[in-house]
Amino acid sequence: MNTKPISEADFVQTLDFVALDLETTGLDPKKNEIIEIAAIRYVQGKKTDVFQSFVSPKGSIPKFIYHLTHIDPQMLQKAPRLEEVLPQVIQFIGDSVIVGQNVSFDIGFLDAALQREGRLVITNDRWDTMELSRIYLPFINDHSLGTICRYFDIDLVNAHRADADAEATAEVMIKLAEYIVKHFAMMINARILDLSHQAQNQDSSGHFLRKMLEWQRRNLGMKKVSLPPNKRVNVVEHKFVDDKILSMDEIFGEQGVLHKRFENFEYRSGQRDMGKAVEDAFAQAKHLAVEAGTGVGKSFAYLVPAMQHSLRHKDTVVVSTNTKNLQEQLFFQDIPRLKELLPISFKAVLVKGRENYLCIRRWNDLLMEQTRGLSSWDAQGLSYLFIWKELSHSGDVSENSSFDRKRFGGLWRRINSDRFSCMGRRCPHFNECYVMQLRKHVET
Repeated sequence: MNTKPISEADFVQTLDFVALDLETTGLDPKKNEIIEIAAIRYVQGKKTDVFQSFVSPKGSIPKFIYHLTHIDPQMLQKAPRLEEVLPQVIQFIGDSVIVGQNVSFDIGFLDAALQREGRLVITNDRWDTMELSRIYLPFINDHSLGTICRYFDIDLVNAHRADADAEATAEVMIKLAEYIVKHFAMMINARILDLSHQAQNQDSSGHFLRKMLEWQRRNLGMKKVSLPPNKRVNVVEHKFVDDKILSMDEIFGEQGVLHKRFENFEYRSGQRDMGKAVEDAFAQAKHLAVEAGTGVGKSFAYLVPAMQHSLRHKDTVVVSTNTKNLQEQLFFQDIPRLKELLPISFKAVLVKGRENYLCIRRWNDLLMEQTRGLSSWDAQGLSYLFIWKELSHSGDVSENSSFDRKRFGGLWRRINSDRFSCMGRRCPHFNECYVMQLRKHVET
């Protein structure tokens, strides 16, 4: 008898919830009003029922809200008051789990309305897609609904309308559930659940994590899973069989490489001249100061001669930037484009100060200590680092969009690389150390 293997789809079939989204006139539930409510019921991972209603506000609505939501004033003229809609949506939700994108915002508005009427606030379990994405998707640019939808290839039409956002949030919840069960083993999910308890995140992630862990224990046990791929790297290497050094005219000229490869390329004499000046400065070992306005194409104008100088002389060139944003633009945008354009071999390494990198020894020491002594704040910060640590190639915390070094500065100073506490070759993690690996790449 053939038994169908258990998969993440089986877990999705256990999910019953109501996805909730509100549109409001502002962010303060004490001062601002609800203008649209949508709730969508999912049973066994499938949509079964929808509640949607506009709400006529008592006060005025800022113009930017109209522009943001595309809710026309005429839509609200004949809409019922909140006093009429509130009992309907509460009845629709019942005792279901509530799913939301930053769910505390939506429930906060409903709770404020219930309290004004002298009624009890909502006590349903809730799952927050934003919080779960911060834990399990640390490499995406941000954790807005639109960004998460793009990551999972979910269509979000009519964003900032309650019904569209509620349905997108429900689909995100399902995709997140599939993704987590497929890629992350029970042990790491259990550790994250412990941190969720310490961080007092039961209202956003704890209930879902408990449900998922119970399902994993019953159905998967210690079954191995494959971690998701992480394409973010801190080393770009280009091997070319027949390296060819080109002149600045051949690259930046009116009929140069850039013109041939870029459909909308616009020849800029300033870019060509700057490239020549940088090339001459390298050749003559001189200092060069260049003032160039916006639109010149400065990045290519110094990167191209730098790469060719490095190849010609087997030398290392350091490009130092004033900001991390520019540094990452050069590394993740400009250098990959030049990799496709130039017929030369090169190796580029993204290097930052060592305080930006995780120390594996200090990380393990913290986990082996009594982590229950962590504050709720630090426990939350640590939960944002777990999945990132599993997937990161570089250990550079700035690639983790969930973890704010300013907000969690105390925690980061306990686990980052630090020259005073570094054990060097005596460290048991020397061969896997992010900083040491980086230095090897720079030296080769």
